[in-house]
Amino acid sequence: MSPPSTPLSASFRMYRKPALKHHRRRTLIVAFACLSVISLGILASWTVSGSSTSTYTSHETPETPFSDEDVAPTPHEDDVTTEPSLPSYEVEEYSPYVLGPPTERFRDNLRNDTKYITSWLSAGWNNDVMTYMNLIYLGIITDRVPVVAMFTPSHIGGDAPVMNFGDVFDIKRFVRESGTPLLEWLDVKDPASDVVEDIGCWNIWESVQYFEHFPRGSSVPDWLKLDIAYTKAPNWVKLIPDYEHDKCSTFWTLARLAYPEDRDKNLGNILPSPLHNTSLDPDEHMLCYDYLYYACASMSSEYDYAYAPTWRYVGQYLHWTEDIRTITTQYVNRVFGLPEDGPMPPYITIHVRHGDFKNWCWAAELPEDCFAPLPVIARRIREVQDELRERKGIDIPMTRVIMTSDETDPAWWDEVAAIGWVKMDHDEQKTVERYGRWHPVILDAAIQSLGLGFVGTDRSTFSILSRRRVLDWHDGAARMIYIEILKVLPTSKSDSAEHTLLSCLQANSVTRTAALCSVCWKTPYDVRYTHCIGENEKKRKEASGGDWRLMYIERRRLDRRALRLLDEIREERSGRHERVRCFTQYSFDVWDALKLESELNIPTYFIGLSEGPLPVNVPADALPRRYWAQAVLGVISRHSTLKRLAQVFTSPEGKNTSFEEALGALSSFFDVSPKEVTLQLEEIYAQCLETLNAENVPLSPDEPGYDFWFLCTQIRHSIHQLGFRLADGPQFYSVMNQFPHHFLSPGHRETIPMSLVYVYVAIARRLGINASPANFPGVVQVHIQPPDPREEPRLLDMRGTDEPVIFRYCGSSYGAAHSPASDEATRAATPDKMLTRAYNNIIMFMRYERVYAGGMSLPWSSEAHEAAFYATSCLMMLEAPNPQFMPSLPSSKPLDAVAVLQDAMAPALPPITRATVSGYCYSVMEEHEESAKNVSLRSAFPHVKYFVGLVMKHAMYGYMGCVFGWEPICKQSEEWIKEMQVDSLANGRNQPFYHVIADDGHPRYVAQENILPAAPSKEIISSLYKSLSTFSRYFVDLKIDEATGKGRLLPSKELQDAYPEDDQFAASWIHDRA
Repeated sequence: MSPPSTPLSASFRMYRKPALKHHRRRTLIVAFACLSVISLGILASWTVSGSSTSTYTSHETPETPFSDEDVAPTPHEDDVTTEPSLPSYEVEEYSPYVLGPPTERFRDNLRNDTKYITSWLSAGWNNDVMTYMNLIYLGIITDRVPVVAMFTPSHIGGDAPVMNFGDVFDIKRFVRESGTPLLEWLDVKDPASDVVEDIGCWNIWESVQYFEHFPRGSSVPDWLKLDIAYTKAPNWVKLIPDYEHDKCSTFWTLARLAYPEDRDKNLGNILPSPLHNTSLDPDEHMLCYDYLYYACASMSSEYDYAYAPTWRYVGQYLHWTEDIRTITTQYVNRVFGLPEDGPMPPYITIHVRHGDFKNWCWAAELPEDCFAPLPVIARRIREVQDELRERKGIDIPMTRVIMTSDETDPAWWDEVAAIGWVKMDHDEQKTVERYGRWHPVILDAAIQSLGLGFVGTDRSTFSILSRRRVLDWHDGAARMIYIEILKVLPTSKSDSAEHTLLSCLQANSVTRTAALCSVCWKTPYDVRYTHCIGENEKKRKEASGGDWRLMYIERRRLDRRALRLLDEIREERSGRHERVRCFTQYSFDVWDALKLESELNIPTYFIGLSEGPLPVNVPADALPRRYWAQAVLGVISRHSTLKRLAQVFTSPEGKNTSFEEALGALSSFFDVSPKEVTLQLEEIYAQCLETLNAENVPLSPDEPGYDFWFLCTQIRHSIHQLGFRLADGPQFYSVMNQFPHHFLSPGHRETIPMSLVYVYVAIARRLGINASPANFPGVVQVHIQPPDPREEPRLLDMRGTDEPVIFRYCGSSYGAAHSPASDEATRAATPDKMLTRAYNNIIMFMRYERVYAGGMSLPWSSEAHEAAFYATSCLMMLEAPNPQFMPSLPSSKPLDAVAVLQDAMAPALPPITRATVSGYCYSVMEEHEESAKNVSLRSAFPHVKYFVGLVMKHAMYGYMGCVFGWEPICKQSEEWIKEMQVDSLANGRNQPFYHVIADDGHPRYVAQENILPAAPSKEIISSLYKSLSTFSRYFVDLKIDEATGKGRLLPSKELQDAYPEDDQFAASWIHDRA
């Protein structure tokens, strides 16, 4: 910002010589000074104003703190007064940014061609310094002149006097070097004025935190005699919306309130001023905010980073006054035993903060478990010494190291002295007696910042600024001592570590500082978030500067959006297909949140008698929440994998898809992600590696005794050791043998050859062996390409222990039992060939299970068959598109029609087939939308005897079930009615029919005359819950009347909306003793 076009004085010096005196003398001095300034103003009207501009544009090289020009300090003659009082000043000249010397009313001194900005402070001194830096930077970006007030003694005792900004920082130098104008309030308003003025300000504090519903308190307005009316800022000023554990606003959202476009839209809701009860809008001339400490550009705690704009444009130019520098030189020389009036030697400082940091060390048995011990600090000092020696050729010994700390343990200080470091002891130096209570903290900051090296305490704002000053003022070396206790928290997806960190964020400033440490959030992040979209994760890292806490916050924010959308899908029967499309955009970025939702604790009645401890903290609607979360997980996984499978069958690039990825994609039809399959394989690989190492098998050609083919056979042996082997008897034909998530799990590892080959290929490739499946007739083999190109590939049979063999195609035979038509069977198979073989296996196994399972006591699930056939039909469609054949949508996948088939698979199909599939998908959606409009009122059908939620037994077939819907008459097709002989029933087709979930896992359509109400036992309810996933969609809990013994399943919101009168009817029914 350039100065106004017509400055009122030829030269600008707004620096006052502090003279802490009594009030009477102050008043005389100020009065005399005002007369002097008026005289100077008259003389100035005869002069040329050009020299003022140069003050803002000239730049000087910052002086080194080790200059020979440093002179001996002159101590202050006057002691600090013991009661609060405003310092007086000898005003030499006044700023071109005001009309003249300070006035009784601040508005009388403001220029009409200049706009101003101000704010108050309310924290410890170093945080207050940061607050004023933020204010100045906000002034830069809004093109306003910052007006800073004094520092108030909130942390050194309220009876101490205030300290003016210009008594600590060299404002003239700041203006000259930064090119930024700066005023103090004492330049604008007479500090001795008793006039209380009204002003309107923005209330930022209430918009960025959710615990205090009022502006941030500060004593600064009282000192300035201001009566403030506050307008609450809009919520969009907050860096992370709806996140209670971070209080940051952003500079540019705050800046929006400085301009009419956004200011005018957000006026109103004024909190009247406390003294005069005035309701003023935020001032446009003197823009003000209640509190700016929690302001940032893009992330909280950004002072840690060199790019922080507040430091770059403000902080690095705020140097100490000459008085502070002089006293600092004297102190440093004195502790080193050097002449006080001599040059200051190069030195290193340490800042160790212990005192209030101990509040969060509750988990540490010993202090060293929480704070870095002195040997660790000494190591950091040596690192700083080495860097300075290497970069600058300066050797600083241990005896030139100053320790500043709030530690009070004498034994600890004895250890410090034993190392050779010196203590900055303000009691010994009598700092308070000589200079007042402000100077211990200010001199510590100055001493730390004027050294060539610095070692500080991580997340202490005192250390953060000292580190920045050492690095940028002197091109020095710095290290930070990290807080250890929060980095080793036990972590699981149960959020225990997150809750601990969030508790720390809320407890106090110290624990908040500790919990803001990025590295503390890495483990919770890694444990909670196993899935992501790679490109999005890369962008998150770049946007956050690699800060794990900010990345965690961003993911949790995304989680909340996803869960809100999931609630809409659960609660609103219409619009589900459009809503779930959003999840295909969120994709794997929200997988982990949905996975946790799908694993919520459920009511005790739905858990088997022998399934472990009963759950606690069961949330409301846990069952439908789990159901819809699982449904959306399936959509996300299938949307992704079907796109990939489409490439396998339709594009040359798809041929490069690995066997592991291609076959693993089949598990998506059981709502499993590819990453989950990969994690299963990684665990198996680790176990195989452990076995190979235990048996001293060389794994690398560089190791002595390495034998490639021996390693290949030992990999097979290690896989067999984990229970993977050929299934025998009926188990061989289990349809689940073709789905990796199933056969990779312990207890299901007796499986088919293709699945054994899948495991081998995955493990071998992780060991650098070029292994692939071979589509060999009869039995899938492992194709192994040796590293020596002169050597022929071999096939390995996973069923036994035979050595790898070479198969040569000889026209019509291989010299083996099988004689395929070409040598393709001995080559590494492409993924499309293996997928074709896989879906043929599935079809065969489904037929076998349905036909032979009953006689062989082989259990099978209709829901599993539906999912398996869904996978098969999609693969068949991709391999050979046929408009006469539609993928088979199972009832357990209610959201797939549009988000999966239409959006993921249809685009890969030829135009005619694509149009047919699209038409089918939209017809399914329209059918669902039409069904969502249906509401059945039992009051309109008095002959409907039962209700949704009834537990029943079939009168003829004896199976147990529960009702999840009804119709007043049979609504099935004529063909179905004839096939099921409905008209032969006693009451025929015109009686009510009920939709029933049976305990055998099949949905049924049952006539009213065949329904017998049953008492719900724990065994029956648990069996129904496990029989069909759809059960969780419709019911939330069980209600039993102890007096009557009757019970009912409580319907979900979806069922209540569809049958709004059933709930009350059922409640009356279970209480009825009849």
